[in-house]
Amino acid sequence: MLHIKILIPQIIHDLWLHKLRSSLAIFCIAFGIFAVLMLSALGKGFYDANNAEMVGLADDAFIIWQNKSSMSSRGYPKGKVRWITIGDVLELPRIFSDIIWVSPIVSQSAVLSYKGRAYSKSVTGVSSDYIGLDKIKLTPGSRFINQFDMDNAANVAVITWRMKEILFGNDQAIGVKVLINNIPFTVIGVLSKDSSKNHMFSGDLLISYKSYMSLYNEHQAYFFMLQTNPDIKPEQFKLMLRSYFAEKCHFDKSDDQALGFWASSDMSDFIKWFFIGVQMFLWFCGLMILAVGSIGVANIMFLIVTEKTYEIGLRKAVGATDRQILFQIFFESLFIVGIGGFLGMGASYFMVMFLQHVTLPGWIGVPYLSWVTILTTILTLGLVGMFAGFFPAKRASEIDPVEALMM
Repeated sequence: MLHIKILIPQIIHDLWLHKLRSSLAIFCIAFGIFAVLMLSALGKGFYDANNAEMVGLADDAFIIWQNKSSMSSRGYPKGKVRWITIGDVLELPRIFSDIIWVSPIVSQSAVLSYKGRAYSKSVTGVSSDYIGLDKIKLTPGSRFINQFDMDNAANVAVITWRMKEILFGNDQAIGVKVLINNIPFTVIGVLSKDSSKNHMFSGDLLISYKSYMSLYNEHQAYFFMLQTNPDIKPEQFKLMLRSYFAEKCHFDKSDDQALGFWASSDMSDFIKWFFIGVQMFLWFCGLMILAVGSIGVANIMFLIVTEKTYEIGLRKAVGATDRQILFQIFFESLFIVGIGGFLGMGASYFMVMFLQHVTLPGWIGVPYLSWVTILTTILTLGLVGMFAGFFPAKRASEIDPVEALMM
């Protein structure tokens, strides 16, 4: 077997003789590795930045709504039910110990007035638990509706960032009174800009459900949200809650249309598989570039084998084995792939480091390279090198020395 110190100068000499083809093959390998790693790093950063925001709900949370029944039950004809009230929703934690937070979601339009200007806006009544259920963030100096506000039916409101800009511009909003249907409410909080964009129910103002009932004389809970103990399985909880409301509201517990559910776990699973699909597509694109590079390496090695046929025949005539010839050509292809892989990894590492220190839009996130990605890329690179080198090396090892010397 040739000594490495002798083999490497010979490989460099062969590459220099075919510098254009060698450069193109090395570039394809380097660009393929760069593309794979960069696309993976950007994909991971994008997933981390958007996963929580896209779900928009606390873990183990549910949005639940009531529809008309699709079958008759307990003397109630199809399409008729007893409607769930705000009181029914607030009673749930006493009935089900697995419920941690709960909030009715009741909404109507209202006339909002400030300094003589009137706007038609959406007002949503919630409980103090809503801030945790919808992952709301407030601006500095703000607070959310608390239990004291609800116990005292205080006329207080939390407004969105957009609503704050419309009403107050750059002026202070906290502590200012606005009129909702000609009833004064004190602004106690402003949603942050991100929360205003992403909170689940896009009302312009949030008030307590007690103030809402007083304002509209409305007791029906069109929607409600709750969070359960993580130990209970979502499907198990759905069955329990459906059975409870089927008895209370006179619909059949097998009627899937009478009570609708939307779980944060459903969205989490969807987002997870969506991003896995995106990353697999990005990997596929990078692998296609690597495939082109590996074909280029294989072509170079076939060309080198063809040009060195006489030399290979001479070496075999003086005692070189098929294994030694195979190793030489195989190592040469791995050497080319290794150079390309090293350049591609180095370029992607420095690019990721650069992107981590510049200001990128929030939705892009912070790209990063994981060890799993790096190790997978190295393994893929090794397979590319083996594929590119095996067939030329096999062909070289099978050269007949007599025929080679006669060429």
